This record gives sequence, C-alpha cells and structure tokens, in this order.
Amino acid sequence: MINWGIHPDVRFLNTIMDSLCKEGRVVEAQDFFDLVIGTGVKPDVVSYNILIDGYCLDGKMNESIKLLGHMVSIGLRPDNVTYSTLLNGYCKNGRVDDALALYREMFSKDVKPNAIT
Repeated sequence: MINWGIHPDVRFLNTIMDSLCKEGRVVEAQDFFDLVIGTGVKPDVVSYNILIDGYCLDGKMNESIKLLGHMVSIGLRPDNVTYSTLLNGYCKNGRVDDALALYREMFSKDVKPNAIT
C-alpha cells in the first residue's frame, strides 16, 4: 500500500488487527501494528483493546498487561472495554486474584464498571 502511495489510517489498522486476532493470529496482528505505527499512524484505544483481547484469548496475560502499560505511557487512557477485556482474560486463565486486583484498580483510575464488567 505504502509503495503505491496509499497511506493506512487507524481504522484500517484496527480492522486488519481485529481480523487477525479473531483468527488466533495475534503475533501477526502485533507485527502489523508495529509496521503501520512505524509509518506514522497513531494508534487509539481501540487499537490497544484489539491487541489486548488477542493476547488474552491466546492466554498471554503478561503481554496484555505490557500493552496496558505502553498504552498509558503514550498518553492513552484505558477505558471500560480495556479493563473488562483484561478481567475476562484473567478469569478465563484462572487468575482470579489478579482479576480482583485489576477490578479494584479500575476505581482508582476513575473507570466505572458496567453490566458487562
């Protein structure tokens, strides 16, 4: 695309990453993320939520938490979807104590849980 003068935007990035993650190809989604970000596209909260969900589905909770940290470090504020995804991942991976700690952290970050959470 870039060689043809077509520059991807964040919606394109998110669409491709979402498809890859739903197919269980989170490493490829991460590689694509890194490639597109390298072209100057700014990721948004949705971009990170997609990757976090992909890693959670793959059982790689430590990678998900690293993404949460990176997200915050670049000035993006995790939202209810971010926390709900991580809580779901922790619970599905048998890490209920970590889920409870994260649930408490939500309140300190002024993120309110909803019915899905």
